[in-house]
Amino acid sequence: MDLKDFMQLHPPATKTSRFEAFKAELRTLQKNKYTIEQMLEFLQANDVQATRSSLYAFLKKSRIVRVAPQKNRKAATDAVSIPEKATPSEAAARSASTRHRP
Repeated sequence: MDLKDFMQLHPPATKTSRFEAFKAELRTLQKNKYTIEQMLEFLQANDVQATRSSLYAFLKKSRIVRVAPQKNRKAATDAVSIPEKATPSEAAARSASTRHRP
């Protein structure tokens, strides 16, 4: 059996989301400001059982919902200056100069 015969006899085993058939409807609901819970109600009315998190993951993956970009942690840490560690003698000198005497 050559490759062409095999491919005709065996279609690829692809996994399709249960939401894929409703992608256009979900996009329309999202554009019209429907909530995730309302979208779940729509899916349940069409005999599709789903959780809020699974629907949200599909919407995010399909780029139907907009997800705010995460802040760049590297840029935030670049702005913070971290003092170098003082030697014991420098630490003692600093401590002596900041002591308050009555």
